[in-house]
Amino acid sequence: MVELSREESQHLGSVLRKSPGDVVEIFDGTGRAAEAVVESVGKRAVTVRILRPLRCEAASVVGIELATAVPKGDRASWLIEKATELGADMWTPLRLTRSVVEPGEGKLGKLRQTVVTACKQCGRNRLMEIQATHSWLEWLPAAAARGAVIVADPSGASPREALATLVAGPTRDSVAIAIGPEGGFAEIEVAAARSAGALVVNLGPNILRIETAALAALAWLRLGMKTE
Repeated sequence: MVELSREESQHLGSVLRKSPGDVVEIFDGTGRAAEAVVESVGKRAVTVRILRPLRCEAASVVGIELATAVPKGDRASWLIEKATELGADMWTPLRLTRSVVEPGEGKLGKLRQTVVTACKQCGRNRLMEIQATHSWLEWLPAAAARGAVIVADPSGASPREALATLVAGPTRDSVAIAIGPEGGFAEIEVAAARSAGALVVNLGPNILRIETAALAALAWLRLGMKTE
């Protein structure tokens, strides 16, 4: 027997209008899913009984971390929704020289709920992890120690050249993609990235918004590398 969280109970009972006896699929955010039957629907809690386990979603061969400056307003939620759909394993908000937005814990909590909603919509059983805000000099060396780091900047190599360099390099367990604010990374930040061994890539001639650049880079990486 499993009692759903208050948020998920309200969604199942009030939005989906499920009743006792209805069969649903549940997942735990770590890759496991199960078929379950609704046992009781209350005002604050829904209880389900697991019938049988379903597929277990394997972890990616190459973990993908996305680290970005934070877009204004609802664009941050859109970024998180689409990054979840595209298979990012982690998102880290960055504090950069030209950053405008720094999310508080309340905003991060709402974005974590956006991850849950996106997972339910796209059929993903592993939640994308959302980190606390990090400064560039905090995040960069830690990410480089975990694996390859890709930094989007107009001064970088073409996507084709960058991908060839990445594929030809040593096998990595993780790849991190960093996207700057609307005004771009400061020169000193790009220099620090190169010094840390990051691969700097040019995403094209047009000026992209944070979320556009992030999703373009994610799609490029997923299509160009075997990440599953």
